Amino acid sequence: MIYHEGHEGHEGKEMTLKELILETDWNKISIQFQFDYDFHFKDRKKRIIKKEMNKYKDVYLKLIEIKPSSSKCRIVIHKFIENEKAYYDASGLDESLYRDNDLFDPIKHKEFENNEELLGLVGTPWQEWLSMQIDKDTLNDYSKNEIITHCLWEMTFFGKQSPD
Repeated sequence: MIYHEGHEGHEGKEMTLKELILETDWNKISIQFQFDYDFHFKDRKKRIIKKEMNKYKDVYLKLIEIKPSSSKCRIVIHKFIENEKAYYDASGLDESLYRDNDLFDPIKHKEFENNEELLGLVGTPWQEWLSMQIDKDTLNDYSKNEIITHCLWEMTFFGKQSPD
């Protein structure tokens, strides 16, 4: 079974994470979350899963209330396949190029020199996350529910409180 709801006509529109959240429903996010992160819930009792999902719901509801700050980053989602299982990563792009990184090796990494450098967003304050535009390729490739699900996972990777 593949759970994937349509893109709801957001292709081509610029949207922030906050705007996406305001256009969604927690019940659909919850279903998407449990589908995409089933490994996190595997072998857990239903009451534990419900308790854990209530924590994610609390975060979702907080995000609706939080006022966005500002950010020059765009959110991009990447999918990785390992052992026939899909895993996702929500990262940032801010037009910084790999070649401008101090660790860039022009001989080893020549093919990547003009690519934007992926930025880890774990530990980024939630107000900043909310103000980030969603990368246009991500908007075209993923539904709103999927984007929010992967951002929620990344935002709460080390806890259910904003790191500010």
